[in-house]
Amino acid sequence: MIASRLAIVSIITAVAALILVFELLRRRRLREKYAAIWVVIALGTLIVAAFPQILRWVADLIGIQTPSNLLFFGSLIVLFAVSLQLSRALSGIVGTAVTDPTSGFRLVHRRALALFAEHYPEEYLGDTVEALVVAHRAGLTITQVPVSMRVRSCGRASTDPVRSAVYLLRVVVAVGLAMVRRVPR
Repeated sequence: MIASRLAIVSIITAVAALILVFELLRRRRLREKYAAIWVVIALGTLIVAAFPQILRWVADLIGIQTPSNLLFFGSLIVLFAVSLQLSRALSGIVGTAVTDPTSGFRLVHRRALALFAEHYPEEYLGDTVEALVVAHRAGLTITQVPVSMRVRSCGRASTDPVRSAVYLLRVVVAVGLAMVRRVPR
C-alpha cells in the first residue's frame, strides 16, 4: 500500500515538473539548453515511479545491492551535473570565470559599497552567489582572485550529501531570484 502511494505521489510530482518546465519554456523564462536536464529527470522519475522493477533490474545489472543505493548514486551524479551547469551559467551571467561562487570574501570599492549598503541580499546564500549577480546587473566589474586555503586542523565538515543537495537547490533559487528582481541603481 505504501509503495503504491509513493508511486502515485512520484508520478504526480514528475508530471507537475514536466508541466512546469514546458510552461517556463513557453513563457520564455527558461532556455531550452537548461530545460533538457529537468525534462530528463522528470521523465526518469515518471518511468521509475510507473515501473519500479526497472530500478531493480538496472541495480542488478551494474552490481549495486539495493535500488535505493542506485537512486542515491544517480542523484549525486545529477547534483554534480546541475552544480557544474550552475557554475558555468553564473560565469556567463557575470562575464568572468567564477570557480568559487560561495566564497564569502569580498573586496569592493566605494560604488560597490554604496550599492551593497542598499541592496545586499539578506537571504541565505544571498551574500555569496546572489551578490555576484546583483553586482553584475548594477554594472560593476567582478574579478576572481585565487587564495590559498589551509587544511582543516580539527573538527569536521558541516556538510553531507543531503545538506549539499539542499544547498545546491538554494543556490539555484537564489540565482533565479537575483535574475528576476529589478536591477539595483
